[in-house]
Amino acid sequence: MSPSDVRDRLGDRFRLLSGARRGLERHQTLRHAVQWSYELLNDDERFVLHHCSVFADGFDLAAITHVCERFDEYTVLDLVDSLVRKSLVTAQQSGDHNRYGLLETIRQFAEDQLGTAGTISEVRDRHARYYCTQVIAYRELEHGPRQRVATDWVEAEFANMRTAFRWAIDGHDLDTATSIAVHTTMMSFYLQRFEPVGWAEELLPAATAAEVRQLPLLYLSATGCAYTGRPDVAVGYAQAALALETDRRYESIEPGFASFLEGNGHSLAGRFDRFLEICGALVTQTGSARVLGLCGQTYSLAVVGRDQEATAVADEALAATRAFGSPSWIAWALYAYGTAFSGSDPTRALGVLREGLIYAKEHRMPVWEANIAFLAAGLEAVHGNRQRGLEMFDTTIESFQHAGAIAGTAATLGSLATIFDRFEQPDIAATLYGATTDYGHVSALPSIPGLVDHLRTILGSTRFDECVAAGAAMELADAVRYARAQIKLLRSELAMPS
Repeated sequence: MSPSDVRDRLGDRFRLLSGARRGLERHQTLRHAVQWSYELLNDDERFVLHHCSVFADGFDLAAITHVCERFDEYTVLDLVDSLVRKSLVTAQQSGDHNRYGLLETIRQFAEDQLGTAGTISEVRDRHARYYCTQVIAYRELEHGPRQRVATDWVEAEFANMRTAFRWAIDGHDLDTATSIAVHTTMMSFYLQRFEPVGWAEELLPAATAAEVRQLPLLYLSATGCAYTGRPDVAVGYAQAALALETDRRYESIEPGFASFLEGNGHSLAGRFDRFLEICGALVTQTGSARVLGLCGQTYSLAVVGRDQEATAVADEALAATRAFGSPSWIAWALYAYGTAFSGSDPTRALGVLREGLIYAKEHRMPVWEANIAFLAAGLEAVHGNRQRGLEMFDTTIESFQHAGAIAGTAATLGSLATIFDRFEQPDIAATLYGATTDYGHVSALPSIPGLVDHLRTILGSTRFDECVAAGAAMELADAVRYARAQIKLLRSELAMPS
């Protein structure tokens, strides 16, 4: 066959590479080819290859050494190097270290061999326990200057964490499964990855019945569902954690954290006054509880229209987070600071938000990058570079939607509605507003009643109601496509010479 003939048939490659053809047996099927290579290995190389198969999306030297258990690190390194040179293991530099992996065909073959040897359960147990230990260790870095190290690690090892969690829960190892779910959920928040929230929720019935020590933390991990469109459920989880706060059967939780997450759920449900009340109580405490309270107070005061009070505490909140040293909380304070000054001093607010964007990127926190960009986009479009502002809206909507962050997506659509109103495109503004009417945190924003009154005056009640109904009828994904198409058209219009 010519190269083109082969290329055109690669969609059915297993049939292409099999059949009763003349030639060496190893050329007849893909499995025969792998089997031939495998039979050339010595026993130690085969042993290591078998153990490589339990990893998902790669591994480092420390991980494979732990899982193999039989050899020390230097012996494993030599054996892995031999497998790399024989093209059975891949090697790629990741940061300062090498990361290894297997092509899926070879991984499945090696896993079959491990199953035949009868040791697959034992090896997968070691894999799950190793990643449980590692995620606990990296979580210790979360509130310090090395947070980026922890975030990079959980991003690289996310597939292994998923595999370890599934193995632990299927094997009824609730302690291991709970530790993985709790710490992966908390660390993945910065990456705007909410899949582990589902792990926590899945575990809750069994963990509650077994009175697992980390149950309060599991409830707090489950509050991440607030970002994916279920804020009232998140409030319930936070309240359940609070109810266990003084129960000595369970591991203690950070003071104020459960209250703050309850308030966050109320905020995303549109109950900003309740969030403000909770933050006010936290401010009277000490340590991390006070820091969280100051940030939440700065933000919520601004959101409910008490701008002067918000700006009065904004500097204190930012100073407190910087003294505490948690990059995530510093980003949160910068976001709150920008919110506080966005009405009274938009230039100052925009400057702080630009600083926040740089800071979030440096510390690899896509969740804060998206949230700060959402707020900065509106200020940029009105008080800065209009094209840049619209571009930021576009990328922010895409980021939120890709992450499944329903709350952020809806809030961005609501903010975008005010921009189209300013650019004298009321039909589009009313349609975008309509797409947010099911999301309480958007409808409760103080800017929305004025937007609605203005659009109704400009369009007339009949046309306004038609546009709002059209937006409300859209699925969120359809509203996102509509918004991004309108952003593209507006950017083209603004780029045309006047």
